[in-house]
Amino acid sequence: MINLFFLITEFALYSFAIYLLFYKDDRILFYLPVIFYAYFMINPVAPASLHYLLTSLLIGKIIYYHPNFLKNNIFAVLLALLYLFLLHKTSDFVFIRPYMFSVISLFIFIPLTPEVYKKYNRPELFQELYKSSIIILVLFVLNALASTASGYAPTEMYGITSGLLFGNQDTTYFNILAFTFFAAIYRLISHKRPIELIIFIIALSFIMLSLRRSVMGLSALAVLTMLIILVLRGKVDKVIGFVLLSVFAGAIIFFSTDFIQEFISRYELRKLDERELAEEKRFFEYDMLFKDTFISYDYDPWLGYGLFDSPGNYGKGAFGDRSLHGDLTNIFHSTGIVGLLLYLSMIATAFVQALMRVKSSTDLLIICFCAIAFGIYTITGRYTQVDNMLMMILLLMLPLGKVKRKLLKNDNPNDKINTVLS
Repeated sequence: MINLFFLITEFALYSFAIYLLFYKDDRILFYLPVIFYAYFMINPVAPASLHYLLTSLLIGKIIYYHPNFLKNNIFAVLLALLYLFLLHKTSDFVFIRPYMFSVISLFIFIPLTPEVYKKYNRPELFQELYKSSIIILVLFVLNALASTASGYAPTEMYGITSGLLFGNQDTTYFNILAFTFFAAIYRLISHKRPIELIIFIIALSFIMLSLRRSVMGLSALAVLTMLIILVLRGKVDKVIGFVLLSVFAGAIIFFSTDFIQEFISRYELRKLDERELAEEKRFFEYDMLFKDTFISYDYDPWLGYGLFDSPGNYGKGAFGDRSLHGDLTNIFHSTGIVGLLLYLSMIATAFVQALMRVKSSTDLLIICFCAIAFGIYTITGRYTQVDNMLMMILLLMLPLGKVKRKLLKNDNPNDKINTVLS
C-alpha cells in the first residue's frame, strides 16, 4: 500500500510541477515548499535529475519575472559563490548533491522573495501562503495514515515501530509543519472552513505523537500567537469558538482513541525525563570544533573542512559517523568563519528587511514567531531542509507586501492587520 501511495504522490507531484510551470507566474514561489516537501516524503521512482530539472525550471521562471532580485541580499549571493567555490574540496559530489541543491536554492529564495512580495498586496500573499500550507498538511496526514496502515517505519524514529507511523519523515522533516500551522489557522478560524479545520486538528494531534519536541512546542506557539492576533483584531468570539471546538475535539480524541496511552508509551521510549539539556551531544559540538580548529589546527578556520563532510571528521571521531547536528557548527565545519559570518549576515538582512516594514502588532508578532522558530531550528538543525527554510522566509517577509488601503480616521488602529491577513 505504501508503495502505491508513494507512486500516486510522485505522479501528482510532477503533474503539479508541470501545471505550475505552464499556468502560474511568479506565485510559483509559494508552492515550491509543497514540491520539496512531497519529494522528501516519498521513495521516488523517477531519477533525481527529473526533480532537479523541474524544480530548476520553476525557480528559473520566477527569476525571469524578477531578474534584478540579487540586489536584495548581497550576502546570499556571496554565500552561494562561496559554496560553489568550495566544491573543489569535495571528494563525493553525488553524496552532497541534494544538500548542495537545497542550500543554493535557499540562497536564491532569500533575495527573490522580497522582490516577488513587492508586486502583491498582503492579503493576496497570505492567501497563497494559506493554500500552500493546507496542501502540506493534507500530504502530512495522508502520509501518516498510509504509513500506519502499511506498518512502514524505515527510520524507526526514537524506536517507534508501531501505532501511528510517519514513514520516511523523521526529525527535521517535521520542521515545516509549525509554519504551516501558523499560516493555516487564521483563515480556518475566520472563514469557517470545517473540512480544512478537521485536517488541521488531525495534523496537530499527529504532531503531538511525533514526540519531536521543537516542532511540538513551535506548533503550540503558532496557534497561541495567531489566537493573540485574532484577539487584537477584536475577534474574541471567533477565538472562544475555536477554543471550545478544540476542547470538544480533544475530548473526542481522548475518549474514543488510544491517544493518551500512545503518547505515554512514546514518551517512555524517548526517555525524555532522563535526558538533561547538557547531555545533548549537539552542545558538545561547539567545544569540539573550537579544539579542532584553534588548538589542534585540524582544518582551516576560515574556509572549514569540507562541504557537508562532518561525519567522523570532527572531535577526533568521538561521535563516530554522527554528523554535526546544529546549523552553526555544520556551517562552520563546511565553510569556516567566512561562511558562518555570511550566513548570519544573510539571515539578519532578511529579518531587518521585514522589521523595516512593520506597520502593526501583527507584523511584529509574525516576525517574533519566525525569530523564535529560527533560533530553535538553528540549534536543532538543519538549514539544508529547504522546504522548512523557504516556508519560514515566506512567512517572515509578509510585511513586505503592498498595503491594500490606508486607515480612515474612525478605524481601529489594530484593523491595520486587515492589510496583512485578510
